[in-house]
Amino acid sequence: MLSLVSRADLLTGKFLVDNYQQALDILAGEPALYESMKALKYKESMFHTWLEEERAYLQSLPTDPLQETLEMEYYSCLVELNELE
Repeated sequence: MLSLVSRADLLTGKFLVDNYQQALDILAGEPALYESMKALKYKESMFHTWLEEERAYLQSLPTDPLQETLEMEYYSCLVELNELE
């Protein structure tokens, strides 16, 4: 049985590798993105505008109450503890 520390290390390592692979996949698709943008006559500045609009929208959404967030985190920890036993 793995200790909690080594399990956390493995999960962190997997997270980093998965994110690195995702970044490589995104970069590999970049030339196709620019070709599509050119064909559709999209300008790069449009994406920045859309990102700003999305950021403003997401910031306007209400956040979950702290108590509810803590209860869900506690429940998740209990489930993980149960799986480890």
